[in-house]
Amino acid sequence: MKFKSLLYFLLILGMAVSFTSCEDEPDPQENCANGVQDADEDGVDCGGPCTACPVAATTDILTATIDGNAWESVSIVATVSASGRVVITATGADNSEVLVKSDLHTTTGMPSSRSIQYIPTAGGQIIYNSLTDDQDIIVNYTKFDETARLLSGTFSGEPVYFNIETLTNEPISVSGSFTDVSY
Repeated sequence: MKFKSLLYFLLILGMAVSFTSCEDEPDPQENCANGVQDADEDGVDCGGPCTACPVAATTDILTATIDGNAWESVSIVATVSASGRVVITATGADNSEVLVKSDLHTTTGMPSSRSIQYIPTAGGQIIYNSLTDDQDIIVNYTKFDETARLLSGTFSGEPVYFNIETLTNEPISVSGSFTDVSY
């Protein structure tokens, strides 16, 4: 009887050891604080098995003062070409448009040529147009996030427009900013 009890004990002990010796599955949350995007994470230590990644609040807006008049976008589209050409097209509530264009210098990343245009109605004639792209136009990027694909910055200057009524070139004052515009 002792032998039989010992045999049962060894059998149960063997089964217990074999079940506990199986490799445990790694805890997916172990990677949630290592400072690296790994496992099934959507971002660095967030998403997937970790807590949700924060959602960046974007304001996606362009505001401007055009010859003393306030202007604000209701929609905005930006593109950045492979060659570094940035075009921001903002549409106002009255369907007017403001376009801010710049070519980024390939080594400094700063705007090399710039222009600002104001189109009073969608598809209308450009009445405020920089005749010389670089002169008196400043475009500064305060954010150029290639990972999140967001742009923020300011623009200002005195572009010259051609007045159809007087047939003269006239400078106007333009300044504004754009915040967290996705491209």
